[in-house]
Amino acid sequence: MNLLMKWKESFIDWKKNADYSKVPFYLVTSIFVVGIYFLLRAWFQIVALLYISYTGNDLNFVLFGKSHTVSLIYVVVTVPIFIYGWLLSTRVSYYRTKRMRVATFLMTASYIFGVIAWFGMSRIYLYLLPFVEQSVDNHIIGDVVSGEFVLQLAFAQRQQLYFLLMVIPLIVTWFVAYYFLTKYHVYEHDLKDAFFEFEWNGRRLQKFAKLEGIEYFPDVELGADIKTNEMITLYGIDRTLNTSITGAIGTGSAARYTISRFR
Repeated sequence: MNLLMKWKESFIDWKKNADYSKVPFYLVTSIFVVGIYFLLRAWFQIVALLYISYTGNDLNFVLFGKSHTVSLIYVVVTVPIFIYGWLLSTRVSYYRTKRMRVATFLMTASYIFGVIAWFGMSRIYLYLLPFVEQSVDNHIIGDVVSGEFVLQLAFAQRQQLYFLLMVIPLIVTWFVAYYFLTKYHVYEHDLKDAFFEFEWNGRRLQKFAKLEGIEYFPDVELGADIKTNEMITLYGIDRTLNTSITGAIGTGSAARYTISRFR
């Protein structure tokens, strides 16, 4: 029993003295490190599918597995993780610099476009190419499509036809990316300001961001913001700069000061 009490006291002491200041950085960095693997895997599989469709030879890399297809569940699960990681990084000081914000955003956007293109190409690889190959072998394609160029590709240059079909999802995603890029150039000035000033808001996110802080002077929480629900905080360091809290009688201005003094 005494040993159990000692362990409990040791755990309480460890919890009180534990340094959580690096937790936000390590958490977001872990998400991005895992994200880099998924990003490289998606674009490698895109290259592999293009190579297979053009040459007919397989292309594998041990770290990315032998399967060249991706399921819809994989896309639906991994894309939100990337988006969540980037949004969470807006509350971590290391990733709030302009260079890191742009780098992490480009990585997130590259993965989203890449995995969508990979999903489209894998559907063509699984369903459309076998159908076309069977149609060509059975000489059905002439009844399905017309045009000398397509027929010549189908019978004489089959691999080139497969390559053209496989590249369609990639071209579509490039057009979508180009559309967003043109919109960016139209509103470049406003988007730049909004992009670098953006911060994911929320009461829990505020607590998460506060883990990085080293509190030499207690902060004073004045109340919740009606828009973001975050606490409007007078930081402890600012209280040394002749900052005053004003308010009518009974609004709690004196109580806020007193509570922070004795916390």
